[in-house]
Amino acid sequence: MRNEVKILKESIQKEFLNSAFDLSQEYAEIGLDQLLDNQAFKEIPVVKTIVGSIKGVLAIRELVFARKLAVFFQQFHKGLGNQEDAKVIIVNLTNDTKKRDRIIEQVIVMNERYIDSYKSVIHANLLLAHLKHKLTWDELSGFLISLDMLHPMTIELLRGFYKDGSFRFPGAFDYNYAEGLTGAGLGKSQGSCVTINSLGQKFCTYGLNENWITDLHD
Repeated sequence: MRNEVKILKESIQKEFLNSAFDLSQEYAEIGLDQLLDNQAFKEIPVVKTIVGSIKGVLAIRELVFARKLAVFFQQFHKGLGNQEDAKVIIVNLTNDTKKRDRIIEQVIVMNERYIDSYKSVIHANLLLAHLKHKLTWDELSGFLISLDMLHPMTIELLRGFYKDGSFRFPGAFDYNYAEGLTGAGLGKSQGSCVTINSLGQKFCTYGLNENWITDLHD
């Protein structure tokens, strides 16, 4: 078991350094029964590591985990920016072994927990925000805990209202989903409404909104 964890961590470290990551695939949209027929997916080193570690019949859980990591790294490499910026981030990540190991362990633990692949996309965005000095380590860690707590429908509602520039969920919307923001520390109840608080707005800015990444690239 210890050896398998070590191999997985080494594989993920290599994935951070993989400048040739295939960005053309939509791994989140590919059905589980088709994933292993997808050549690009099978050639991802971390996928090879996970699939290769399974003895006997391939477990669905491991296949789902491999897909979430593929989605995570695809989004991460999309957001790295130009080659010069990417090199600085990767060099800093490589040189700071303590920070690198914490990030790798966080990537493994959280992506295994996420209920869907879109949370892996948000995780990648938040990690990029941290590596580009927009979020502290404590903010990143806190937001990932919040992300894990959010129902996928709550995230969809959050995305919609953030894009519209609104920070209030009116009572007409499913209050149970909106109330999930309060439990995750990203909102507060106000009568029949739930309001996105300052932490929630920051979560949206760096986790759900990719424009800040695009703006840095321009």
